[in-house]
Amino acid sequence: MSDLTDDVTGGPDPVLRGIRDLYEAIDPVPSSLHTRVRFALDLDNVERELASVCADMGLAAVRGTDYARTITFECETLTIAITITATGADRHRLDGWVAPPASLPVEISSAGSRRQTSSDGGGRFVFEDVPAGEMQLAVLPASGGPVELVNPVVTQPIVL
Repeated sequence: MSDLTDDVTGGPDPVLRGIRDLYEAIDPVPSSLHTRVRFALDLDNVERELASVCADMGLAAVRGTDYARTITFECETLTIAITITATGADRHRLDGWVAPPASLPVEISSAGSRRQTSSDGGGRFVFEDVPAGEMQLAVLPASGGPVELVNPVVTQPIVL
């Protein structure tokens, strides 16, 4: 397959190559684009409900020089609140709550990987050692509890 910069004679077109080089220099493809597109495609075939950010408390002092950020996501079925605390260079701890409170599987997608935990009966969950960058949470359906989810609830992606 030929390069887009090849002209009809099969050789490189200097004008198109110059335009491509210019765009690569001034507006490169974001490094996280591949991960975001892959996650979107993975979820594309799954029925889900999107939880949108309804409150972002920004950074607040916790202890000394430590800072935490609290974000609340809402949808028709659930409210998900998370507090993000920096624990080291480019590492974070996420303390979260689902409301109404229920024991549900919770999944985090971050840095190209996924991990899962469960909220306790009060709706609380924790993810330790989360790398900086874009992340997204999904609360998955579980049967037999006070909250019956039909479809996963997925948060908007946020950047840690």
